[in-house]
Amino acid sequence: MIESLLKFDENEVADTSIELSKAMCKELDLKADQLIVDLVKSRKPKSIHIKGDRLQDQPKYLEDESDVIGAIESKIYLKAYIHPALSHKISENDIEKHLKKELETWS
Repeated sequence: MIESLLKFDENEVADTSIELSKAMCKELDLKADQLIVDLVKSRKPKSIHIKGDRLQDQPKYLEDESDVIGAIESKIYLKAYIHPALSHKISENDIEKHLKKELETWS
């Protein structure tokens, strides 16, 4: 499910993050904003034109010259933050388990 969010634009990712946070708070019987789900979308770099040594040289692109740039792919990361006063009541494993369950209902 999380990979399907890659096609979303930034506003859709932000809206999904808010809705997922609300759903998780409801699922865990927490007050609003006691748990925040953050979705961060990284991007593949756009093509970067680099000049050749001479005017008649063929155009070059940075991703063709750099294995690192060419290997970068878009990814989406998910992070959950819980109110510090609740960290002893709800474990990371519980949050992860409920988050996976919630994500399955969204797919």
